[in-house]
Amino acid sequence: MAADRSPVWPQGYVGSITHTDDLLGVAVARRKDFRSIGIDAEAIIQPETELEIDDLCMSERERSLRDSVEIDHQTFSSLCFSAKESFFKCLYPLTGVWFDFQDAEIASFDPDLQLLQMRLLRDLASGFRQGQVFGGRAILRLRQVDGIKRELAELQSRYRKQVDDADAMRTLVAALPSPIWVRDETGKLVFANAAYARAVDAKDGADAVERGLELFDHAAR
Repeated sequence: MAADRSPVWPQGYVGSITHTDDLLGVAVARRKDFRSIGIDAEAIIQPETELEIDDLCMSERERSLRDSVEIDHQTFSSLCFSAKESFFKCLYPLTGVWFDFQDAEIASFDPDLQLLQMRLLRDLASGFRQGQVFGGRAILRLRQVDGIKRELAELQSRYRKQVDDADAMRTLVAALPSPIWVRDETGKLVFANAAYARAVDAKDGADAVERGLELFDHAAR
């Protein structure tokens, strides 16, 4: 994670992440295929927060657009918020400029094709200019989350069991009287048990790893 809390991707890749209380989404692509990616997932806003969200992120032209499309106001407000979050996530890695909800707007939206266009309302760095229009995709999925929460609880339970099993195995290996060690794909020492540490006169396994102490010389290995 970068200092500004944005994700850091491996060299040659771009990506975007998003999450809600119940969902996690990640999109990754090769930089040679995409300059940047922005995704966002949102739950449909509640009626009591609709006005607040509208005032935060919706322009007068977007209010007019909302009245002309065949989806309810709450869904459109949620879409507007999510689209601008996605738009920011896509442009920020390219420009390094923080911009506000009112600095972009939905230029058009086709609910049947689930396609939208975003219009930039201010100049940014790297050649992005006021008035430019960008294409995007809006995907609406309505579903009960009870099953998702149950699946999430089951996954968390399995994950905790795997962690516990791994900890138990590590404790067992650490206590074995014979030296045990692990190397990564480059041959670097990454784990050593207490017996290994005693054999190489290290304080403990972590000390042996940090100092790169070898039980055998290269010829013997």
